[in-house]
Amino acid sequence: MAAKKSRPRICYLCGKRFAKGEARTADHVPPRQFYPKCFAGEMKKPLLTLPTHRECNESYQPDEDYFVSSLAPAVVESFVGQRLWRDSLASLRKQEARGLYHRIRGEFSKTTPSGLWLPGLVYKTVDARRTRRVVWKITRGLFLHETGGFLAEDTRGHIDFVPPHTQPPGYLSYLFQNETKARGTYPGAFDYEFARVPECDNSHLWAFLFWERIIFVVWFSDPCPAT
Repeated sequence: MAAKKSRPRICYLCGKRFAKGEARTADHVPPRQFYPKCFAGEMKKPLLTLPTHRECNESYQPDEDYFVSSLAPAVVESFVGQRLWRDSLASLRKQEARGLYHRIRGEFSKTTPSGLWLPGLVYKTVDARRTRRVVWKITRGLFLHETGGFLAEDTRGHIDFVPPHTQPPGYLSYLFQNETKARGTYPGAFDYEFARVPECDNSHLWAFLFWERIIFVVWFSDPCPAT
């Protein structure tokens, strides 16, 4: 029988222990808004939450809002993606989200950044810094959940973005060769796999699947290398 994971005593974002009486939140990893609202009554298994300082958690909220609203248009072909897009549109129509709405709208164009016209197609840009910040946050939370180890924000690593209808990088086959298994509670909305790669300086390889269409691949150095 697998050992039961104990609740972390530190904030997975800053790594500090919680002081007595200090304000904290139960942060969903990944964020709760990644799951369409209409699924609420069908979600029988609890979503993963980790304790964080309220200030640490709230510093990511604008980027998480952007992540969903910016990527949702790219996943409408999936069952979950359609419902996520409806939630996103409803949020963007609110007065307080007007700035985000105009930001997302400005990411669509009939030409590429180099000026190439795409007949019958629409080109969309994504803020790489903001999306990767959210992916890295999720990585850090799941790393603590799965291994019990803290992954500092400045840990050396690399993140690849694989948009819909794009061939995943060949090195992802490592996950399947090593018989890893998908671990998402609700794979249609979010799924992930991970493995340690001993032959590559004991690095870590993680793959995330969002809404059955978008993949992010994360490589990072072992935060506790052997001495």
